[in-house]
Amino acid sequence: EYALFMHKHLLDPDPIEVKGGYQSDNPPIPTQVNMMRVICHPDKMDVVKPQVAECVAGYAAYAQSLPTTIDIMAPGTNKAAGLHVLQKSLGLSMAECCAIGDSENDLKLLQSVR
Repeated sequence: EYALFMHKHLLDPDPIEVKGGYQSDNPPIPTQVNMMRVICHPDKMDVVKPQVAECVAGYAAYAQSLPTTIDIMAPGTNKAAGLHVLQKSLGLSMAECCAIGDSENDLKLLQSVR
């Protein structure tokens, strides 16, 4: 088994496991999902990540967030977009913002504050 698929509801802080994972023919998928997370053993990431990329191409964005985790999000959804909303709501310029990150899912955030 390569991966366990989990969904996180928009307003629910507790992730919901999709019963049967990727092996299920018709898993019950909750509505109003804002992020999916694929979790696998670090040794399998080289196999799983290209499969995720192929599955979501043209439909969603993805980024590896941990050695064991790939986050799948709506296109344009990333930490840089979140910082932009916060920056605008606080009336700050990008020159007044900084970012810290250590994973692939932080890359757009880090590039946005250069």
